[in-house]
Amino acid sequence: MKWIHSVEKEEWVEVYKINENKLSLIETYFKTFGAGVPAQGEVIPSSDGYIHMKMDVSYKELNIAVSENVKTTLSTDKKDVHLYKLTENYNNVVLTVKELFIWKVWEGEIL
Repeated sequence: MKWIHSVEKEEWVEVYKINENKLSLIETYFKTFGAGVPAQGEVIPSSDGYIHMKMDVSYKELNIAVSENVKTTLSTDKKDVHLYKLTENYNNVVLTVKELFIWKVWEGEIL
């Protein structure tokens, strides 16, 4: 997940993995320490201009306020999904982990 920090005006990135039907935040990185920086993470050495922090926090769901102003984006290995283009400004998007059977999606039962 990535967005532009509303105060710092710099990109902020959170890296999640799916773990036992939960979303596990495993890393976050940003340009400067400021508002919203987690206190429980371990700083990881890096040379890319970002401060990287190792994290270990799990969520059953993520509630994200989406805004064109901060360019809220969900990134995968294959593509970026610009959430701010899929909904109106300041709408809430909920991300959860679900096991889906592809035939139910094809039949229109799930979406």
